[in-house]
Amino acid sequence: MKCGYYDDARCRSCSELPQPYATQLAAKQASAEAALAPFAPHQWLPPVASAEAGFRNKAKMAIGGSVDAPTLGLI
Repeated sequence: MKCGYYDDARCRSCSELPQPYATQLAAKQASAEAALAPFAPHQWLPPVASAEAGFRNKAKMAIGGSVDAPTLGLI
């Protein structure tokens, strides 16, 4: 990903920016799987990659499904 602010050292809030996007996505998936491992999810859906530019800077946790089969996601 390219960012003029990062390239000019005017902003460093995107600490993962030097990593290729696919690497970032894989690391985030692994982190989520490790954090939720104690809850033994039955199935992991593949992550949905956002656009590499113009993405949102915050997300909300969404919980659906039932008590016996919850569905977690970010919106």
